[in-house]
Parts: sequence; C-alpha cells; structure tokens
Amino acid sequence: MPGFFGVTFPKRPERGQNAASNRNVDSRKAKGDSVCVRTLDEYNRYHQRRKDDMTENQRLWNQTKNNLVRAVEDLGFPADLGDMIAKNLGSPKAMDRMIAYLHHVKPKKAELVVDEMLAIKSEIDAWKSKKASEEANISYNELLYFGLGAEEDEFGDTSL
Repeated sequence: MPGFFGVTFPKRPERGQNAASNRNVDSRKAKGDSVCVRTLDEYNRYHQRRKDDMTENQRLWNQTKNNLVRAVEDLGFPADLGDMIAKNLGSPKAMDRMIAYLHHVKPKKAELVVDEMLAIKSEIDAWKSKKASEEANISYNELLYFGLGAEEDEFGDTSL
C-alpha cells in the first residue's frame, strides 16, 4: 500500500498473524509484499536523501514554511494553521510578508491571521492579473503595428 512520497509501508498483519513478523529488519521481501521501508532508521535515511535532492528554491521554501509555522505556533495557534497558510500563499516572499505581519501585529484571533493571508493572496492575484493584462496588451499592440504578416497578392507573391 503506497504511503507518503512514494514510500511503500509494510502491510498490516492479517487476523491471527503476529504483528512483530511485519516489523522485520530483514531486507528479504515476503511473497507479494513490496516493502521499501522496514525500520525507522531506513525511513529517516530515505527522508535525508530527499533533503539532499532538494533544489535551492525548495530548501528556501521549506525553511520559510518552517519559520511561518514556528511564528504561528509562538502566537498559540496550531501548527496545522501555519501549514495551510504556507500552502495557500505559495511563495517564500508571501510567507515572509505573513511572518512580518505576525511578528508586528501579534493577532489574538485566528480569523485575523486568515484574513491577512487572504489579503496577501488577493494582492498577489491582482499583481498576476495585471502582468497578464500587460502582456496581452503588448501582443495586441504588436499585432496592430506589424500586422499579421506580409500581404500576398492573388498569385501568392509577397513582393508588392
């Protein structure tokens, strides 16, 4: 049965089967049982390799997310709120804005935290919309200035 990050965890023991038999440190696979991770050490080694394979941007995002979660927890809110805020904001820059808000304002209610997250998100969406509109305007103006291409006469000749 697939688990997190593509890791396959051991199957649950069947009724009457000893649960300890599935926690084997032995790397041999039981028939029909594909097990990639069998011990906590192997699980930790797998996640350490995942950390080593991260790009610089992924490390920055992960570090900023952890800072945001810590800031949310410092105010007495659950860590899950910080995780959800990080997922909704998406970028480290937006998360940094949220962290600055949390440190300066120190809101007492979760509604204020979520409201600020939505405000930051709407500003980002408005900026993206503005940039897309500018790009479309540039393309339209180029079309008006340069036209669709060279004009052809009735014989397919482009030289007029």
